[in-house]
Amino acid sequence: MPIYRVEQMQGDEVLAAQTVDAPTPSEAATGMSGKDVTLGRWEENWFRVIDENWGKVFAYSFASDQPAAGNSQKTD
Repeated sequence: MPIYRVEQMQGDEVLAAQTVDAPTPSEAATGMSGKDVTLGRWEENWFRVIDENWGKVFAYSFASDQPAAGNSQKTD
């Protein structure tokens, strides 16, 4: 199983970090946060996940029902 370093971030500051064995980077972030996470959405509080084997870096934030900033939805 892949090994990931998961860092809980506030802006550019690391608040906490741990090494997690998980099948995917998103599952590693969920394992540390205890909540569902999503890719591609900027938040002040986020998770940086580093694949220890391949050196790839992923960024996740908490998943929510709200649209991302700048993605307003119009309802008729």
